[in-house]
Amino acid sequence: MHAYVERCTELARELVESLTEQEVETLRSRLEGATKGDWTAWRKRHAETIAQFVEASPSQRNKRKAWKDARLFLCLAGFQHCVEAGIVLEEIDLHFLSPGGPYRKMAAKCCETVSEP
Repeated sequence: MHAYVERCTELARELVESLTEQEVETLRSRLEGATKGDWTAWRKRHAETIAQFVEASPSQRNKRKAWKDARLFLCLAGFQHCVEAGIVLEEIDLHFLSPGGPYRKMAAKCCETVSEP
């Protein structure tokens, strides 16, 4: 599981490093005034696209015309997606959540995982 956590971190870094300083400033400007709720709603509306963007290679991301207008938002959302995925995978690993055990114990461990600060 540890290798997946590392790959999520690398992918998050790849997405951030794909942005120029000017693009980061543009993104900051475009998000200015937006609330956390606005951003969360945008991410929910575009969850499938974000997942596809994360899964695509850098060259595929650049070639896809449908992503061009939202690329800055997709990079940020993809970054968050990868960080969150890494956290979930790390928690699964830390709490020994793997198939094969009793389902009641798995349910209890899952609850511990999401309840910890």
